[in-house]
Amino acid sequence: MISLSSGRVLFPCPEERIREYCELEVYHGYDDLHSVDNRITKRDIEASKRIFSMIDQHGHSESVAILNSPEIPARLSKIPDVELGEISDLDWGEIRARIISLFDAFHEIKYVGIAKTAKILHLKRPHLFPILDSYVVELLTEENPSNVSNQHSFTDTGMRTLDIARKDIIQNITEFRKVQRSLFDLPISLTMVRMYDILCWTTWKWDVLGKRQTTRWIPMDSDYVKQIGFVSKTLLSKEYLKGIKASQTNVQRSPVTMTHRGCTELDTLEQFDLTISRGEGFIVLLDTTGNKIHKVSCKWINRESFNEKVIINRKKNGRYFWCRDYKDATLKFRVRACKSCIQASP
Repeated sequence: MISLSSGRVLFPCPEERIREYCELEVYHGYDDLHSVDNRITKRDIEASKRIFSMIDQHGHSESVAILNSPEIPARLSKIPDVELGEISDLDWGEIRARIISLFDAFHEIKYVGIAKTAKILHLKRPHLFPILDSYVVELLTEENPSNVSNQHSFTDTGMRTLDIARKDIIQNITEFRKVQRSLFDLPISLTMVRMYDILCWTTWKWDVLGKRQTTRWIPMDSDYVKQIGFVSKTLLSKEYLKGIKASQTNVQRSPVTMTHRGCTELDTLEQFDLTISRGEGFIVLLDTTGNKIHKVSCKWINRESFNEKVIINRKKNGRYFWCRDYKDATLKFRVRACKSCIQASP
């Protein structure tokens, strides 16, 4: 049995869960493309996109900035590919400081956050970096990464997540080694941090959020083809999710409302309807696919989406703010303008 999130989740059969992940989710086209060197390449960027890093997918060119950065390879060269769970406390202090510097180099690039950073870095240091997708961050820190909006906050949240992951792996390292030996027959081998990442990510997606649809890439002669499936074999029972279920219930019963000067968060359908009917100001949407500012009249700001993101999913993948002033809102939230309704600053 393996415990995650400082003991809040227990896995009675981690090997079976990892096998189901490899059968149904992204595996080929990512896990077989490790390259332990100091240069980020186009192949690394493309591999990260298969695991939904969303790089360049919202009209920006983060990849160009990443590929052309002189700081990223320089700082990456100072970090060894060592097992995260086998680093001593003494050595961790020095390596941790170097990772902070590396994270900062990524997060200085606009629109590059924790997930994009880690999905690339796992390919370069596969024994050191878990992927740290938003699902993993939220499970381990109880913080929604979509609420993080600046360079230093990205790095701080990423390091807190990495610290928790290291402690979890250290406490379960004998079991992780055992599972790793049992998975010798997989066509692509997995490092301990990748196995840990899979257990965390699937816990949040499959078990907590109940999102059972899966996506994997099938390797063909010249490309990869997407295939959709559904998870069913290894879902955790309530007795193994008591810690995480309890904390999630508390969040759902007391959703957090944020108010900035000139900006108010919308929590109910009544608030949303009234705001839209007035037709004044702007809507800032903090979304897992990217944060944007829209005119109130924008076609993408609709009741159905608000109801799904805020009411049904309890703000897990979207939060809405009404703001009076455009420039003030963009400075507060560091969002980009919607191309459909705002071509330039009004």
